Amino acid sequence: MNTEQITKINSAYNIGKNVMAKDGMTFGYSMTGILGAETTWGIVLVGDKYTKNGKLKSLYDSSLGAFQIKLSTAKRVIMKEPKLSKYRNIVNTDESTYKQYEYHNKMVKRYLKILSSNVWMDRYYKGEPKAIKTIKWARKEYKKHNDMLNKYRKEAKKDIILINKLMMNTEFGALIGAYYMKMVYEEALRKFGKKQAYWKAIGRYNGGWNNKTYYNKVKKYMKISKRYIK
Repeated sequence: MNTEQITKINSAYNIGKNVMAKDGMTFGYSMTGILGAETTWGIVLVGDKYTKNGKLKSLYDSSLGAFQIKLSTAKRVIMKEPKLSKYRNIVNTDESTYKQYEYHNKMVKRYLKILSSNVWMDRYYKGEPKAIKTIKWARKEYKKHNDMLNKYRKEAKKDIILINKLMMNTEFGALIGAYYMKMVYEEALRKFGKKQAYWKAIGRYNGGWNNKTYYNKVKKYMKISKRYIK
């Protein structure tokens, strides 16, 4: 365990212990356990980024940062939790905007690669018909996607800011994660009662109410983290 990891553990604990559910439950140790289980104490910043077929997912659909929070989850938590209202100015409620921005950005890079290729440009200036046709097509496609990229860039700016905060700011990730835990814990209280609410909520953080495997993993890391909490 290095100094940076220990700092992240203590930060997660201090943020989580100050987030309280309606029955008095706090989430200090929960967040340290999640930090360890999800990212080995904050080392991995992007997870769940491939589909079952091995294709790279959009960042919109990936788990981000030290607490592996999806963009859609962060938006939902910020909009629901009054104590996070100061972050609402960076929430874009249009779910498709960032995906459109990301798609057109990818296409711009693809056609720019062709247009900056020495091989293609040499053949173009030599007058080769195939190269002339290819460069003409690439320029047209580049312009089309670049125009769309510029259109969506402004709209997607909020999503980009929120993605970067989730990926790069451990304290912000802990804050969103802790309030998400509060949200699912209170839902678990209503659904399953006090006796089962805590472990159900931990499982739900990873995607399922009955995920005892994940709960036991988090519990193990919670125990480890207690050695380093000052």
